[in-house]
Amino acid sequence: MAQPLTISMVCPKCGSQLVGPRGTRAQLSDTLSCPEHGEVGRFDDMIQKLSEDADRKVEEAIKQFLKGPDTK
Repeated sequence: MAQPLTISMVCPKCGSQLVGPRGTRAQLSDTLSCPEHGEVGRFDDMIQKLSEDADRKVEEAIKQFLKGPDTK
């Protein structure tokens, strides 16, 4: 049986685990907050940015692989 996907979001300033509204499961439209720095952003916006960053990194890795090793 497949395991559920979990995503851990951390504060870009201090690396602390971000939290959603107390007592509820986080919804995509919820704003996540850092216990030290306050509101960081909406869950769905942050997931979108993470996805775009991952796509860019994979694309760059594929380009480097296809290019071959540096011959300097």
